[in-house]
Amino acid sequence: MKDNGTAIHYVIALDVTEEEVRCRIAKRRIIDNRADDEEDKLNKRINEYFTKTIHVLPFYESQNRLKTVNGIGAVDEIFENLCTIIKV
Repeated sequence: MKDNGTAIHYVIALDVTEEEVRCRIAKRRIIDNRADDEEDKLNKRINEYFTKTIHVLPFYESQNRLKTVNGIGAVDEIFENLCTIIKV
């Protein structure tokens, strides 16, 4: 990124419970029948998040670069909150 003259200005974390994620994916699986929504693949993605991804959040938080958005609620409201952060 440095070679391209860019940097990470902030990281956005959607605050959603694992239970909510599983519920949403289960609904999407029924509607879209996506292969990546199968139970074993979903479990792997969730495991990857909790064993790897989540651990970078304190780093960005310590640099005041972490922005958290409540990911539960009306889609339009979540979208608006994301847009507010991105426009800053």
